[in-house]
Amino acid sequence: MTMNVDKILETLNAEGVSFILIGGMNFLLRHFPELTFDLDMWVQDTPENLSRVNRALQSLGASWGPTEATWAPIPSDSRWLQHQIMFCLTTEQGALDIYRDVRGLEGRYQECLDRAAKAATAAGCAFLGLSDTDMLRCQEALPAQEQKLQRMANYDKRSRMLGRKANHGQRVTQEPGRAKEESRLRSASAMASHPANDHLGRSKHAPPSPTQPSATPQAMAAIRRDGYSSSRSARILSPETKLLG
Repeated sequence: MTMNVDKILETLNAEGVSFILIGGMNFLLRHFPELTFDLDMWVQDTPENLSRVNRALQSLGASWGPTEATWAPIPSDSRWLQHQIMFCLTTEQGALDIYRDVRGLEGRYQECLDRAAKAATAAGCAFLGLSDTDMLRCQEALPAQEQKLQRMANYDKRSRMLGRKANHGQRVTQEPGRAKEESRLRSASAMASHPANDHLGRSKHAPPSPTQPSATPQAMAAIRRDGYSSSRSARILSPETKLLG
């Protein structure tokens, strides 16, 4: 399944959805290229905002189901979004995961929204990305075997740099090789956002690579969903489950 990052973000913004971009795409667009197959969105957990979320999902042609056999277009009544803490969906523009809460930051959506990083894709589509400090907290809340060490090292370094800058009023000088990395990031962002490419920068018209998953979108969503469980066995997440991939 190909992904149009800009279209997804534009649709959420057009409906006035309050959301924070989290996970791998937040890391890719704001820091360094990283392999990721979906967009992770933390949304404000209020009935009004969930109604806006549902309208955006309908515009994106979203589908979801407790099992692959029951997979279907989402209902028009947004109350289905209150049944679980997170949902792995498919849309016409790519895979999308919706979170109503996030492990390590439980109940602190507004606090995290206030310090979220203002950013934009290469095409100029604005979004708020979870701050490095909060992303580090999310990773630290995961079991050790599920933590992404490269991300954690990057978040920790940036958090310490920003802390020094805030405490001492010093200008943080650019690290050696940082300009090259930022150029790589801009290129990756441009490729992920370009409507002719998928989220990995591959042409939509190019034949799939031998390693590209051949499973159905529904099966891939189930795989993503299962990956958020430390036991990797729960097919359906209970309302008490709060996880971040």
